[in-house]
Amino acid sequence: MVWENVAKDKRNEPLDLRVYGLAALRLLKPDFEALEKRLRETDPPVKHTAAANKYQAASKAASQALKTLVRGCRI
Repeated sequence: MVWENVAKDKRNEPLDLRVYGLAALRLLKPDFEALEKRLRETDPPVKHTAAANKYQAASKAASQALKTLVRGCRI
């Protein structure tokens, strides 16, 4: 397989960053559950406001998306 630049006027930074990020995750193999537990132990409780609930839902969705992405990573 040979890489060929077919779009000489376009740049690849977004793809490069994604590949570097996936490689870093693959090499470091972070334990996201342990990190979450540690953060929950050190962070003060969040007031349950509409903004806090919205943030928690977005954070949970992002965490699930990252776990799915990492599981599908084949480097």
